[in-house]
Amino acid sequence: MTITGAGFDHVVIYRDTSGLAYRVSSVGNAATALIAAAGYMGTPLWGALLFAVSPTPRAARWALLVLGALLVGTALTVVAEVNGDAFGPWAIGVMGAVIAIAAVALPDRWRVATAHFIAAQACINALLDIRVLFRPSQVVGGVVADDSDAHNMARATFGTTEHWAVWTWAGIWLAWSLVVLFVALWLSGRSTRARSRAPA
Repeated sequence: MTITGAGFDHVVIYRDTSGLAYRVSSVGNAATALIAAAGYMGTPLWGALLFAVSPTPRAARWALLVLGALLVGTALTVVAEVNGDAFGPWAIGVMGAVIAIAAVALPDRWRVATAHFIAAQACINALLDIRVLFRPSQVVGGVVADDSDAHNMARATFGTTEHWAVWTWAGIWLAWSLVVLFVALWLSGRSTRARSRAPA
């Protein structure tokens, strides 16, 4: 949002785990498309990066510590309360603290497994949100809200929110998530096999 010129103001997260990010100003179709795609195409890349930087217990410790610190920092700076409900800041903050504690408290094997589990969850982000991508409207905080990211992407690129246009982008994002997950797992496995064959 910042790169496109829309600006980023804050994000809210509701108790049903839905949420919205708020921009500062309106932007054109190209920027709208980039913003709509960023979450579903960018999150798997972050997951792949987490796979790449956490192949060993020591690396996984640092990766989880950094992730935990980023989540706590996010909770303190950009996640806003909703009508006096501090669920969002507390949920993200506690999640970050738990991840940071896991980084130092878990045994080596479980530390790597935890980092890779979080990475896999990020890679299949679009797959986990399939119901949001394909439904005719999205529900945020228990209330029917604006169109989904897939609707916004379809409108910005095809000029319509007909089912075929929305489902085209939903399908592309689902495929992207699976491809990125496959590549990340393949590269991670190759790295692990290379280390196991290395002389002690």
